[in-house]
Amino acid sequence: MQEFRLLSTSGILGYGFPEASLAAGLERRPDMIGVDGGSVDPGPHYLGSGKPFCSTMAIRRDLRLMLRAAVAQHIPMLIGTCGGAGGEPHLELVVGLVRDIAREEGLHFPMAVIHAEQNKADVGRWTREGRTRPLAHQPPLNPATVERAERIVGMMGPEPFVKALDDGAQVVLAGRSSDPGRGLPRRCAPSCRRRNPGTPARCSNAAPPRRSRRATTACWSRCATTASNASP
Repeated sequence: MQEFRLLSTSGILGYGFPEASLAAGLERRPDMIGVDGGSVDPGPHYLGSGKPFCSTMAIRRDLRLMLRAAVAQHIPMLIGTCGGAGGEPHLELVVGLVRDIAREEGLHFPMAVIHAEQNKADVGRWTREGRTRPLAHQPPLNPATVERAERIVGMMGPEPFVKALDDGAQVVLAGRSSDPGRGLPRRCAPSCRRRNPGTPARCSNAAPPRRSRRATTACWSRCATTASNASP
């Protein structure tokens, strides 16, 4: 059986973790390193306001340690729902921090940025055309609700992450994403192993898996990979 090790640094980017814990995880030679960048638990305020619910200082600290580790170990680093809610301002915040850290640390890596924010006019049109449907136990979406929304994001599954890795990215930063758990490591394993060919097959995860969920919209259509040192 082919095995794949995913090192998850904490519950959410910016919540912090002991450096000793990161070192212990790296000793297990993970195939990739990653973290969930946000959650719906704090409610809709942060999505609408465009602000993170963790401090920028805390996010920068976690990112710096993770980037150093990923580059030193020659493994991918994946973060979904960047900035807490995964909207465009949240994603821009984390992308900017990664670029700043790369310049400060002299790090070089190809980076993919995957956008999740949706155009309200498009969502309104899809609703009027009957192309949207509610999740279980939720009322149907209507154009008036779409128009009142300050910001709309689509939730992506593992497919855009796989494409970014296949296209050569080492660091992948994404907007609103599901917690793919088993699906993401299994789907990403071939891509990650090409970036880390010396890793033997293993069968364990550094973090417990979560239930996989399919993307509700084609929010990954604007996936852009840039082969650079993460500097403008």
